[in-house]
Amino acid sequence: LSDYIKTQAPGTFVAIPAAEKKDYHPLSPAQKRLYILQRIDPQSTAYNIPQTVNLPQRLSRTQLESIFQRLFHRHDSLRTAILTIDDEPVQKIYDCVPLPIDYHEQGQMDLESHIKPFVLSEAPLLRIGVILEQDMPRMLLLDIHHIIGDGMSLDELAREFRALAQGEPLRELRLQYKDFAEWQQFPVYRSRVEAQLQFWLDALSGLITPLELPLDHPRPETQRFAGGIISRDSGPGCCASLTKLASNEQATMYMILLAAFDILLSQLSGQEDIWCGTPVSGRNHADLEGIVGMFVNTLVLRTRVEKALTFRQLLSRVKDITIKAFSNQDCQFDTIVERLLQHRDSSRNPLFDVMFEYTKIDGNLPADIPKSPRTTAKFDLILHALHGNDGLRFFFAYNAALMEEATIRRFAGYFDEIIDAIINNPDGRPDDIAISTSFHQELLEEPEIDFDI
Repeated sequence: LSDYIKTQAPGTFVAIPAAEKKDYHPLSPAQKRLYILQRIDPQSTAYNIPQTVNLPQRLSRTQLESIFQRLFHRHDSLRTAILTIDDEPVQKIYDCVPLPIDYHEQGQMDLESHIKPFVLSEAPLLRIGVILEQDMPRMLLLDIHHIIGDGMSLDELAREFRALAQGEPLRELRLQYKDFAEWQQFPVYRSRVEAQLQFWLDALSGLITPLELPLDHPRPETQRFAGGIISRDSGPGCCASLTKLASNEQATMYMILLAAFDILLSQLSGQEDIWCGTPVSGRNHADLEGIVGMFVNTLVLRTRVEKALTFRQLLSRVKDITIKAFSNQDCQFDTIVERLLQHRDSSRNPLFDVMFEYTKIDGNLPADIPKSPRTTAKFDLILHALHGNDGLRFFFAYNAALMEEATIRRFAGYFDEIIDAIINNPDGRPDDIAISTSFHQELLEEPEIDFDI
């Protein structure tokens, strides 16, 4: 298949070149955004990415430290700090940095208390906690700042750690993150991004209307990031029905669930023009595989959920929007925001207040739902769908300054109603789904909240 594709599209692959060694390297656009956000609130942990890793075998402290030394030597990002030179933020890659490992006896430390603010000018921007059992390492607590890594970076580090612990060799890395950041300065890359920017300006043209979800508390003048999270499972029968529907419509599970989420947001807000964010890996070049760095970008998926549409028609619209958006993911979210917004509302995120995330895992859903370390909420509401072989698990993360847990549980119940309606009658109209009755009845029964008090 690979050979056939090469014959049909010759010359389309352009390798990313290795950059020359310099004292400082530019930040990528994604890094610049995170640098600015951290400067605004240096004590924030909103852009820390935590993860736990169960150790695959018995390792001594010496063995564990030796493995991490090899990983730090392998990945430049783990030895990177963000400095300001001539009023411009830059990457500084050190040849050697202290190994940031803290040991804790079991029960003395958990992932949530491991998360602390980073000082971007001090490398490394990775923190390692080790939980001991009878003085032997049993679990890793990792915390990395988003400016040098993303979720896939942590997954890669965990995979490489396990491989090294088992004595397996790692393939050589030709490139590092700095090479990607330098490549983004090339005219050929910039021209491609400029073309993609025009796509986004066309797709997001017109009036930008904030999504008005029913809130339990008045929106603060400036954003607060304290969050909460609940989860719900759907069984294998529901998942099989949605998979069949996706196959019949030549769509994906992602598109099915996004369309359902759009219906929920439209019903809750009473609005048709729905703006929803979604993260993308940003690793759409073969040379970027295995590199630790900040590649994630955010896309804005704008969908009109019109009352006259059937679900099949809405799904077709979501499918078209999604494919086009993912085909234009090199253009950074902040570049789009700068062109679209003259003034930003400090109480909201720019362009959208809700996000949809989807993850497909190889295997069954975890038997136990671990306590989530997500103590921050960057958006009003986030729906994260976890898709396993035995069903779907939905995580509803919310901004606790705006909504109570009981409200989010109601929202999750409405989402269940929407999924059931889609399965039972995909030719039904979104406005006919039972939530429109049950939700508005609840609004009539609830006392009105005076936000001016």
